[in-house]
Amino acid sequence: MAAAPLVLAVDTAGPHISLALVQGEHLLGESIQASSASYLKVLVPSIDRLLTDSGKNLSDVDLLAVSNGPGYLTGLRIGLATVKGLALALNRPVAAVSSLDIVAAGLPASRLPVAVVLDAKKREVFAAFYDRGPGDPQLRGDYLLLPPADLAGRITSPTLLTGWGLLPYGNLLLELLGAHAVLAPPEFWPGRASVLARLARGQEAAGRLNPVDRLSPLYLRPAAAEFSTTRPAKQKH
Repeated sequence: MAAAPLVLAVDTAGPHISLALVQGEHLLGESIQASSASYLKVLVPSIDRLLTDSGKNLSDVDLLAVSNGPGYLTGLRIGLATVKGLALALNRPVAAVSSLDIVAAGLPASRLPVAVVLDAKKREVFAAFYDRGPGDPQLRGDYLLLPPADLAGRITSPTLLTGWGLLPYGNLLLELLGAHAVLAPPEFWPGRASVLARLARGQEAAGRLNPVDRLSPLYLRPAAAEFSTTRPAKQKH
């Protein structure tokens, strides 16, 4: 019986660098560490260490997975460039997954609607709403870029909040929303590369892998511009 495909997942969209190596239903290794300005110095050695600790080589990898944002520009660019380089060198396919979807999929099933909140800097957040049933989360509406107070204005019933945007804005959202805000435990706030790997396998099964030459970050905000209004973006398939 053939071995299940080996997936290397890389998530550098937020305040942590998360890496995972997954084969079938088996998590062979995972690391999560605080990111820094030295992504280039940290990322590739961390990938090498993960492979070595798992007894694998780069040539063993069958599928690459990467978070394509939204998130912090430096991390996104370096993560995508690294995965693109590996894909071209190894001639392997790539699955790119939204960082909002990754955080949502890391939650257990919930009866409450879910709002994922990521820090967008400039006093804004990236956000999206999901139904989180027993399967993969179902996106409701668009990916959003908006001030935290405007996000609170869209929440009119008890909602489970998660995401690393709660680090700077969790207290504000609690104040604005009162009983309508239910915060997920902090361990669910970061994006996990093991979750990214699972979503990537789903994309592969559905035939929705990303052409390597078309890999690009989902910014929601043009890199050189500042906006004060809501910026919706449709989910990319």
